[in-house]
Amino acid sequence: MQKPEKNLEEFFEKALKKSQPTAATDNEGRIARTMAKAQQSTNTRDVILLVFVRFWMVFTEITCKFIAKSSKH
Repeated sequence: MQKPEKNLEEFFEKALKKSQPTAATDNEGRIARTMAKAQQSTNTRDVILLVFVRFWMVFTEITCKFIAKSSKH
């Protein structure tokens, strides 16, 4: 065996170069797009929920005022 350490180092370097995924940027882009979509759908859901809750708060307030006025007489 001639220079076993150097041969092993070269072997591992070649193996690492071959095993590195070439589509790492594609995966990163896909993950970024997925996270952006999740954030957008979360924001949309929050806005819809806010409008829904606000509607019911205003509706309840108006109903309570109407019931209070009618009960005075």
